[in-house]
Amino acid sequence: MDDGVIEQCPTCGRCPDDWAERNSAKTLSSQVDRVAPYRSWRYVQGIGGVTDVDNIEWRLHQGVWLPVAVLELTRVDGNIPVPDSYRANVLTRFQRDVQGETAVTVARRLGCKAWVVLFRWDMSDLWVFNLTDSRGWWHLNEERYRHWLRSLVGRGPEGEFTP
Repeated sequence: MDDGVIEQCPTCGRCPDDWAERNSAKTLSSQVDRVAPYRSWRYVQGIGGVTDVDNIEWRLHQGVWLPVAVLELTRVDGNIPVPDSYRANVLTRFQRDVQGETAVTVARRLGCKAWVVLFRWDMSDLWVFNLTDSRGWWHLNEERYRHWLRSLVGRGPEGEFTP
């Protein structure tokens, strides 16, 4: 532990006994993609399809957690202006690959909408596109994005809209 690396069990990935007190929410490195081996293996199995969803937003409604949005996240590095062509290329990727279709399918089954969120590395700019309804892009700063997140609603088990 002297080099700052947290030792982890090779079987379960848990840290030593005192992990929860001293090192909660720390991993070996934020640069390590710990699921890459599984993903590489899974994609070549020829068993149907597989995709991941970046985030599902939830709200607590009458003691029950309900989904309000499926988010697909895309990061923009650097500080140069983001041209319309860049956003168009992002959408092309979601239309070309199964990721966009599956995000919309997951969202519909959960009773909410799917969104692409393009965000600048420092969160100073965010662009939101509604994949479910095929409309957007809305350019938001961090404060307006936070407000947008709070405004999301979905449908509960009986189809009613929830805050």
